[in-house]
Amino acid sequence: MISSNPPRALLFDVFGTVVDRRTSIACEVTAALAARLDSLAFADRCRSLDLWFLDRAGM
Repeated sequence: MISSNPPRALLFDVFGTVVDRRTSIACEVTAALAARLDSLAFADRCRSLDLWFLDRAGM
């Protein structure tokens, strides 16, 4: 069925659902910094800062 009023926007919840952000960040940190940094701890810290910012922004 074709609608005469097509949608104006399509929204998707992909944060943490489709993309495994933690592993993606950890892989990139490992590739860039080799063994000089705990990449999973770094990714977790990034996420905690995101949560802090969202809390401060009232989101």
